Amino acid sequence: MLGLQARWGAGFLIDGEGLYSPGERTFGHSGWGGSFAIADPDRSLTISYTMNAMTEALRGDPQAAAIVEAVYGALDR
Repeated sequence: MLGLQARWGAGFLIDGEGLYSPGERTFGHSGWGGSFAIADPDRSLTISYTMNAMTEALRGDPQAAAIVEAVYGALDR
């Protein structure tokens, strides 16, 4: 239904395919239109994003991906 292989744990997607971050233990959930919230226990990090204009994206929203890339890029400096 989602177009991706998903692992679920207590109502959240467990990130095994790099959907949310480079960490395999990261978990979270995406909403229709691009919103998402994630937690990365290995880095003691949470990120959430709510937009004011919905997109058609259910997975792989470019704005959400850019936010995650920017945050992890800043941490890796």
